[in-house]
Amino acid sequence: WVSVCRAYLVEARWHRARQTPRLEEYLSNIRAAMTGPISPPCLLLPLPKH
Repeated sequence: WVSVCRAYLVEARWHRARQTPRLEEYLSNIRAAMTGPISPPCLLLPLPKH
């Protein structure tokens, strides 16, 4: 969750400075912001028993 918070902070700084990030900057930042909230629910899914 720390990486998600940092990613949101970076986006807030861009917004406050009215800065448009380069595509590479945006993609590297959004990866952290998007994978954090998705990962924990996936870990709670039951695994099939064999």
